[in-house]
Amino acid sequence: MPDVVVDITGSRYDLGAQLGSGGQGTVFAVPGRPLAVKVMHAANLADDLRCKENISRVRLLDLAGLNIARPKCALREPHVGYVMDLMTGMVPLRRLLRPPRSHLKDPGAWYRDTGGLIRRLRLLSKLAGLLGDLHARGMVFGDVSPNNVFVSEDVAHEEVWLIDADNITQGAGRSGLYTPGYGSPELVRREMQSDSLTDSWSLATMVFEVLACLHPFRDGVYVNEGEPELEHEADCGRVPWVDEQTNPINSAVSGIARDKVLTPALRTIASECFGGSRLDRNSRPGVSRWREALNDASDQVVTCASCQQGYWVSQQRCSWCGAARPTFVRAVMFLRDLSLTDATRNPGSLVAKQAGKPLPQSQAVIQAGRQAALTSRHFGISDSDRIEVSATLKNGKLFLEGSESCRVHLWEYPKGPARDLAGRQVEVGFQNGNTAMWLVPADARGVHRVFRFLLVPEATQ
Repeated sequence: MPDVVVDITGSRYDLGAQLGSGGQGTVFAVPGRPLAVKVMHAANLADDLRCKENISRVRLLDLAGLNIARPKCALREPHVGYVMDLMTGMVPLRRLLRPPRSHLKDPGAWYRDTGGLIRRLRLLSKLAGLLGDLHARGMVFGDVSPNNVFVSEDVAHEEVWLIDADNITQGAGRSGLYTPGYGSPELVRREMQSDSLTDSWSLATMVFEVLACLHPFRDGVYVNEGEPELEHEADCGRVPWVDEQTNPINSAVSGIARDKVLTPALRTIASECFGGSRLDRNSRPGVSRWREALNDASDQVVTCASCQQGYWVSQQRCSWCGAARPTFVRAVMFLRDLSLTDATRNPGSLVAKQAGKPLPQSQAVIQAGRQAALTSRHFGISDSDRIEVSATLKNGKLFLEGSESCRVHLWEYPKGPARDLAGRQVEVGFQNGNTAMWLVPADARGVHRVFRFLLVPEATQ
């Protein structure tokens, strides 16, 4: 590979660290600049013309507001490729797939130090959201893999970007490009071109691999210990996945226990994808379903005060070290229907399955030492992660702080005043673990979501 390339305008670019490599080419960082360069493996006139056509085509697509690195300029001969924007401080998602050799003796520490369970869930939900937004605009990415998904290198941040945008197409893809191990079976079998369902297969593979640290097919005993050709057979969907219940021939040879890092909902979706949809693509879960389950899972994680690992709040003890679950606040979401006026059956107009027993819809964890965010998504205002209220637990008291444009009020049940939280912080105290304070939308009407709070003491069992 060259050390320097020149684009068609005459600008020179030093090639720094290799960021990723796939079937089409290799991507390099440009030292000291928020840019990257993709150099195609093949370098002939046909590839050069195709590359320039793709750049012109993609630059006309409506990608505004999406975290997708657009191609900027084609390279000058003798090289084929292009320059693209890339945020600084980003690394490929493949760094979260497996612990490096230096951490093989303690993979749990590596999992924790790279952000643990909650950061992985949030990164993956943002990736699912990004693909969903692209699909909503009638476009397909076409070759989603850990090499072209980039995430923040700093574990304190959770940015997600897609690169290699030259494969994006309006509608169904015009080619069957894929990265081995991440292409859907019908793509590998050359039966289909890329579409939203092939993108969702690639997403599903990465979700499973990032969370459980094993590939859903290639890290099974049948494939792993068999002939090299079995990898291709697995990619074609002709081999059971590692958690196939009816045919365990390809059971997992490595990885993290699934119940430790996937909720029941995520395990169900994975089974539907890798079990059923490898043979029947029409049964494949879409990216929106993955996003919903990932978002819900990220709300269920509590951080262990002893080992700092994340685990499910439904457990009394840390699944990594056995330490007791710490004190936390359960923010429980209910549906409220103002047309329900029977205070005995529906106290507070909350939807109830049984008289006097409102039906919880979901919950979010608020833990001491970790700020929690209740977003527009939580309140059903929109699908975005725009923060409406930040919540902090300190000394047994809950502090709620509204964003400057917060669209949520704090209401004292049953007849107290509703306080505007925009730009304000309010302290909420508890008596016997309960409080009368609810979070309600500022323009509450019809059926809407509300949050109630319950202080849950440290587990004793």
